Formats: sequence, C-alpha cells, structure tokens
Amino acid sequence: MLASPTYPLFHQSSAVTPVYRMTAFNNMTCSACAPFQNNFHYIQSQPPIFCNPLNAPNPFNNTATATLPPNYDKFKMSITTMVMHAERDCGRMFTFTFICQAFQFQRRRLYDVINALEAIGCCKKASVDTIIWNGLRCIPASIRQSFLSYGFNRPDSDIRTLISGDESISMLHLTQSLVLSFIVLQQQTLDIKRVARFLSAENGRFKTTLCKLYQISYILEALGILMKSNVPGMLTLNRPYYFDCNTTPKINLNEFEMDDSIEKVSKVNKHSFKSDIDNSFSSSNSNSSDEADDDDRSSNPLSISNLLSRPKKMVCDDEKKMILSIIRKINLFHFIQ
Repeated sequence: MLASPTYPLFHQSSAVTPVYRMTAFNNMTCSACAPFQNNFHYIQSQPPIFCNPLNAPNPFNNTATATLPPNYDKFKMSITTMVMHAERDCGRMFTFTFICQAFQFQRRRLYDVINALEAIGCCKKASVDTIIWNGLRCIPASIRQSFLSYGFNRPDSDIRTLISGDESISMLHLTQSLVLSFIVLQQQTLDIKRVARFLSAENGRFKTTLCKLYQISYILEALGILMKSNVPGMLTLNRPYYFDCNTTPKINLNEFEMDDSIEKVSKVNKHSFKSDIDNSFSSSNSNSSDEADDDDRSSNPLSISNLLSRPKKMVCDDEKKMILSIIRKINLFHFIQ
C-alpha cells in the first residue's frame, strides 16, 4: 500500500520557539529505538526551515518557497523532510514519482540519495521505481551486518576487499566502503581524500571516486550519521554507527600521500605524456657523447625526422628502445590532442 503525502509532522506553538510533537514516536518499543531517537533530535536541531510545522503549508509550494532565506539549502531540506515523513510510515512503500513531486527532488539526485540510504539499510528497492522504507533505526544493525559479510571480524581479514570488486565505483558500494573504512581502520575521523585515494587504488578513478564520496558525505551528514570537522576534508562517523572492534588494520591510509596532483591519478592525461617525453629527451641528451651542431639544436629535437636521421653509429640497443618508446608516446600524445 502506497503512503499518501501527509502534512505536516510537527507542531509549532510560536514563531520564535518551535515545540515539536513527538507522540508519533512514543509508541515505539523496539530495542533499536535509541539510534532513531538520536537522528530525530539531530534533525529537529536544524533550523525550523528544515521542518514542516503543523497547520503550515508544504515548505515546497510556491508561497512558502518565496519566503525562504536566499541561502537555504533546498537539497538538504528535501532529504530531511522526506526522511521525517517516511519515518512515520516504516515498512510502507514509496514511489520515486511521489517523492520527487512531494519533496521536489530531481530524479537523478534522488537515485543518489536512495542508493546511499539503501547501502546503510534505511530502505530497500522493491522495484525500479519503488522503495520500502525500513527506518533509521535499522542503520547500526545494517552496518554491523556489512562488517560481518566482508569478514572483517576475522583476524586474517584485509580491508583491500573493499576495492577488489568491479562494482567498487557504484554509489551503493562506495557508501558501504566509506562507512566501513572508519570501523575497520578503527579511526572515527578520516580524511575523505585519503579514503578516495585508497578506494580508487585499483581502478585509477580518483576524481570520480572523490566526487561521489563528497555526495555521500553530504547525504549522510544531513541525517547526522557523519559530521564534518573544522578541518577541510575531515569526516567523523558518529556513534552508534561507529563501534569498536578487535580487527588489526593491514593498511594505513597515511601511505596514500595527497601531494600528488590529480593529473597523475588520471588514466589518460596530456600533461603527463608531455612531461614524460620531455624527461626522456633530457635524459638522452645527458647520456649522448657527441654534441649536435647549432642548427640541429635550433630545430625540434623530438621530431620524428630528427630522431630517425641520427647516425647509426650513435644508436645502441638501449637507445633504440628509448627512441621507439618516445615515438610511441608522441603518437599517443597527438592522438589524445
């Protein structure tokens, strides 16, 4: 049975100090209510603009939107309002069409949100266009289940299993990998760039991985699961989602230095090819025993004609290999351009 949009969720007694009605959540007797209550209070601690007061219009209609401050975060408001609405109907089904219309999501961005939430157990896809909402209270148990399914409870476990699959670039897999990285490494605060460097170690897609990790951290931060530090790029996994374990990490993220430019990480980069060619030419000049005349130095020394017209007596086996390597790089460089 599909849930119908019901507005609103909260009661606001005055325009200054909102008092929220919690009767909808008082009947919950599940032992896992504590994490849910943590999320509930976190979301309520956000500015009132992120909540939907009783007897007030839908915050996404034209009249209400016209009164919003110019710097409000519409995407964050869409996430928090959708989650608080869904929490009233745990176990119910919601269609993507309803979510997009009711909470003004772009469909493309909604897919990212759903994939991130599904990775931590908030919801489950029932079909291409439908999800079943499990609830925020299921997150800690889902994280622990993922921890066990990867075998990280065993002494011989290796965190590199997070990057061994072909699906390691998907939004769902990256969400699981990001959350599990905190726990397996037993570090509650991590540098998102170092995590991205590690997770892209085998596929070389650092920029794509980092971009998706920023999107994931934004979604999880809106729900109070992650917290940004004052230091740029530093993320903290809040409790009870972070837990202590007896694993011994076999890798240190500090090994993944961040001084390298992004160009060196890309699979195909014009500048890196040009740099390699220049370095190879400098090396060949330093090892050469005979100096070329002024006319030769004024021409392009990397032209194919100059490389092939060198005297045969100067060309040894190692030099032949170097010249052929340079020619291949030149051809590939021109092909990329």
